[in-house]
Amino acid sequence: MVASDGSAAPGDVSGNLTLWSFPQGRLIKRLPVQPTAISSDWKYCASYHSVVKMETGKPVIVLADSVYAVHAFSPDSRFVAES
Repeated sequence: MVASDGSAAPGDVSGNLTLWSFPQGRLIKRLPVQPTAISSDWKYCASYHSVVKMETGKPVIVLADSVYAVHAFSPDSRFVAES
């Protein structure tokens, strides 16, 4: 699997996370998040305002609109640090 924030279709300028099969290049899923980090097990991704489950897109951590944070996942993906 490959993750991208590039366009998924002509005219797409959203910057949202797209997941692709590799090496086939088939679009697997689009998530409405602009990620800053992805866990090594590909189960979670983080943005400046949230951490979401990649399979469902469901938020696990949500910050207020006026709050920004940078997230980092532990190597085993069991923990996330927020700064």
